[in-house]
Amino acid sequence: MENPEYAAKERKKAREAARNSDPERRREIQRAYHARHADDPAYRERLRRKWNRKHWKKHPERLVTYRRRVEAQAACHRICTSCRASFPATSEFFGSAKRTADKLAAECKKCARNVKKVWWDQLSQEERRVRNSKQRAARATAPGIFTGHDIKALFVRQNACCLYCGIKIGRNYARWHVDHFMPLSRGGSNFPENLVVACEPCNRAKYNKMPWEWLPDQFSPPSSQ
Repeated sequence: MENPEYAAKERKKAREAARNSDPERRREIQRAYHARHADDPAYRERLRRKWNRKHWKKHPERLVTYRRRVEAQAACHRICTSCRASFPATSEFFGSAKRTADKLAAECKKCARNVKKVWWDQLSQEERRVRNSKQRAARATAPGIFTGHDIKALFVRQNACCLYCGIKIGRNYARWHVDHFMPLSRGGSNFPENLVVACEPCNRAKYNKMPWEWLPDQFSPPSSQ
């Protein structure tokens, strides 16, 4: 009785001998096989690994140099926790953080901007204006604080109209800003009593002027006691 393993080896030897006897035919078969599987990612990956093994076996000194270079790059690179991309561990690609050893954030700047944008888009219009005014007040070291409820109360008090020109403002009307009646740069506070709602053109035109300096016919300066 014929041994199956021996028969398989003999058939394999016969196939090898047939391929080696006609190199041109063998190359044609290989080219046809490659053309059929050229778009197969798994085949391309196997081919890449095969040529890599041949290359590193032929040039072992290059493999040592390559591994050293990769290790050096990994030591001075950082992987973003969000997009998983590798960047140089410098302040050009990562923001600052106080709790890490190298004082760099875990997320790259691009991902951090995207997260902040999503968070900012989820805020209501009143909350955005509150935060912007708080930042301006902090920069100007002005006292006082206000909330979104205070802005809604301003809308009710002014009947949803600009204090300076009287135009309708709101979601379906003109764009509007929260304005400090007395500018922060000139001693104004961040309390609700010093806030008004105004249309965007009026607020930009007023800038850091006192209301009686900008519209002397409409406002009068406070009388000095």
